[in-house]
Amino acid sequence: MNDVRVHYYVDDLGAWQNLLETEVSWHAGDGGNGAGNTTSIAIEIIMDGNTTPEDIKAEDNGARLAACILKRHGLDISRLTTHKRWSGKNCPEVILPHWDKFVAKVTGT
Repeated sequence: MNDVRVHYYVDDLGAWQNLLETEVSWHAGDGGNGAGNTTSIAIEIIMDGNTTPEDIKAEDNGARLAACILKRHGLDISRLTTHKRWSGKNCPEVILPHWDKFVAKVTGT
């Protein structure tokens, strides 16, 4: 991912933290001091886009992590967002077509 830095990586086996949540991460594509980079917590869900069991599990793990982070910080679901919001990039490419279903996973509905 070159110079991109995210707070968390998630795959089908679990999640691991790469940066402290208080650190600025370079992920949003909105410039060095853009709001996406400086005010959001970045989660990179590792998927190949083929709806394999591993992809489904990675997405589920990502939803659980997002829910935990929102709860820990006392944030509601409206604060869950995508890279696309910050930069216009089609990201997360695999999840965007069913973003509403992903949000439902995060909320547990």
